[in-house]
Amino acid sequence: MDTDQNNEKAYSPVEEFYLLHEKPDEVEAFYAKIKKMPEAIGDMLFAVATPKKIKAICQRFNLHLTQAMYLSRIIRNIAVANLYFGDMVQIIQSELDTTSDTARSVAQAVTELYSFALEDIKKLQVQTFPDRIKGTPAPAQSNVINLKQP
Repeated sequence: MDTDQNNEKAYSPVEEFYLLHEKPDEVEAFYAKIKKMPEAIGDMLFAVATPKKIKAICQRFNLHLTQAMYLSRIIRNIAVANLYFGDMVQIIQSELDTTSDTARSVAQAVTELYSFALEDIKKLQVQTFPDRIKGTPAPAQSNVINLKQP
């Protein structure tokens, strides 16, 4: 495969799978999960403009190609709630080996990238991480007491 094509795949949240040599079952799990997601999330991940926007973020913050691949994976995993949105800055700082200021700025740019699907991503995050999100109602507890239990 052409090196330029591989380089461009680094900026795609759905193409970088193959560059990072992720296991086929992980790829299949992603596609199975995305089929159950709100349409806006899939549209954002598969949009032709998304890799261009990710590439612009990488250029803006002088991220190299390997960092771009990891950023694309982070973007995908947060969008499908494999990672918690609230941990984005720490994940970016750790995975991309950047300063906390750069990670915060990159996270802000990524949040803008999510704007089209942000409401659906938030809902998915609340469903997936209810214990991590403040203001999420706790599951209802039964007020019935079992008197037969010792």
